[in-house]
Amino acid sequence: MSKQKKGKKKKVNNNRNKKIEKTSLDTNYKSSIIVIVVILAVLALFYLLTIVILNKKEFIVNNNASIQYSKILAGESFSQEDRDYLVFYFDMSKNPEYADLVSKYREKEKKLPIYTVNLAEGLNKSFVSDSDNILVTKPENLRIKDSLIIRFKDNEVSDYTTSSFEEFLNNNVE
Repeated sequence: MSKQKKGKKKKVNNNRNKKIEKTSLDTNYKSSIIVIVVILAVLALFYLLTIVILNKKEFIVNNNASIQYSKILAGESFSQEDRDYLVFYFDMSKNPEYADLVSKYREKEKKLPIYTVNLAEGLNKSFVSDSDNILVTKPENLRIKDSLIIRFKDNEVSDYTTSSFEEFLNNNVE
C-alpha cells in the first residue's frame, strides 16, 4: 500500500507543478501584453499631441524677422554694402553714453547708415593700439587708440574724428 500512496503523491505534485507553470506562463503573457499596450498608448498620445500642436490655429509665425546689422566687427568696416556710411568705434563698457549718441543719430530723418564696433570684444582687440592709424586702405592696418568715428565713401576712409562726436554726427547727414 505504501507504493500506491507514493504514486498518488507524485501525481498530485505533477499536477501542482503544471498549475504553477501554467500560472507563471499566463502571468508572463499578460504582463507582456500589458507592456505592449501601454507603449502603444503612449505613442498614440504623443502622435495626437503632435497633430493638435501642429494644427493649432493660434500658432503664429512671425515672418518679420530682422537681423541686427548695425553692430559689426572692426575688420568689416571697409566692406559694408552702403556707398556712404559711418562707423563708430568705442568701448561700450567704458563709454555707454556713445550708444545714446548713436541712437539719437538713428532717429534723424536724413542720416547716413551708422555701424558700431565694440572695441572691448575679443575679435576687435587686435585693432586697439597706443596710437591711431586711421587713413588706411585695408582693415588689417587700422589701429585705434580710443574712440573714433570714420566716414566711409565707396569703402574708403573719407573723414574721421577722435573727438566732438555729437558735432561730427550732426554734420554728417545725407
